[in-house]
Amino acid sequence: MRETKNHDAATGARIVVKRRGGALGGSAIGLVLCLFINASLRSEDWPSFRGPHLNGYTSARDWRSDFSGDDLPLAWKTNVGIGASGVVVAGNRGVTMGAQRREEINSVICFETESGQPIWSFPYPCRFERRMFDGGTAATPTIDRDRVYTLAHDGQVHCLDFESGRLLWSRHLVHDFGGRYSRWKYSGSPMVQGDLVIFDTGSKTRSTVALNRADGSLLWGSGSDKAGYGTPIPFRQGDVESVVLFKAKALVALNMASGEELWRVPWKSSYDVNASTPISLGDRLFVSSGYGSGRGVLLRLTSGEPELEWKNIKLKTKTSSAVVIGNVVYGVSESGGKLMALDLESGAIHWSQRGFGGGTLIGGGDKLIVLGSRGNLAMVAADPEAYRPLVEVRLLKGTCWVAPTLAHGRLFCKNNRGDLVCMDLRKKRESE
Repeated sequence: MRETKNHDAATGARIVVKRRGGALGGSAIGLVLCLFINASLRSEDWPSFRGPHLNGYTSARDWRSDFSGDDLPLAWKTNVGIGASGVVVAGNRGVTMGAQRREEINSVICFETESGQPIWSFPYPCRFERRMFDGGTAATPTIDRDRVYTLAHDGQVHCLDFESGRLLWSRHLVHDFGGRYSRWKYSGSPMVQGDLVIFDTGSKTRSTVALNRADGSLLWGSGSDKAGYGTPIPFRQGDVESVVLFKAKALVALNMASGEELWRVPWKSSYDVNASTPISLGDRLFVSSGYGSGRGVLLRLTSGEPELEWKNIKLKTKTSSAVVIGNVVYGVSESGGKLMALDLESGAIHWSQRGFGGGTLIGGGDKLIVLGSRGNLAMVAADPEAYRPLVEVRLLKGTCWVAPTLAHGRLFCKNNRGDLVCMDLRKKRESE
């Protein structure tokens, strides 16, 4: 078998800012040291919905999985407002989004990862809608260099200064680009590549748009498909930098520079819910979705249309996405709420374990972190031979559709009503 490696790869709204003092030394040596430290920190960041490499995986291994429910390494907990928006982290700052139902306000919230204390917030008017679940914002922010990009369920796009939370520019996918709402409105997170920020609008003439990250101006618009619910991901089609998106009824690949369509694969599902995000694996793509016609497939990328390598109808990822570690695909299937392990080369099922409902998962090093839809947390060895739990605890109440975040040895888990917990998983030194 061929070895496949993982790719670590304007509103006028009020802004609340909490400033912090302190200054860096002026020596050249100090500056070089700071740059080195910052580069090291970035390697453990989780700056986007699917992590540092847009595949739900981080190579970080130096984190604990040796505790029980009676000995939780809980650092802090808070509430950030209703919604299924995840947490992104850069350095010692985290960012997420939440809604206040009575006030009909959405907020982008930046906090200290050490303490959970707010640094700044950016609130803006947004009608609260349950949309057949807890409601609130469903997309996750994206941190790119000195900026934060966000998308509300109603189509409001905001670009904020990461340091202060100041609004730099805003757009609206419906009002500005003719976007069309899907049944549950927008949930795909912003994807930033170079100078582009890409969104799935569902417009009849600009179904996908690429905006200039600096000022939000339109660089290109392409297609007429109704929007899906997943997040765009980049991949390379031969020598062409490309982007693939799950639309309502198809998987569509576009030239990153021009928006020209490269290929499409028909993909119908009940209620047009294609909510999972594909995984780029070099010259292959793993794709999955849920509901009645849900399945997982491995596609080989050729010079033309992708070729199907295998299909497995048992793995139906409904609102979560899968993770690939080594030669194994791990995912939570809506069929029985099972955590499943599939062979990457053949699609055969190695094992499955019930009990996770519509849960989510990520990978860190040689382990999985799985958050069941009822708040049950499991840390599991990424072992193709058997389900081998290292930790199984009840962490949160309520519905949990939010994927965990692992960054700098801290694990962030959140439920749909906005309860956010941080666990300190940094291993203690032997001398301590």
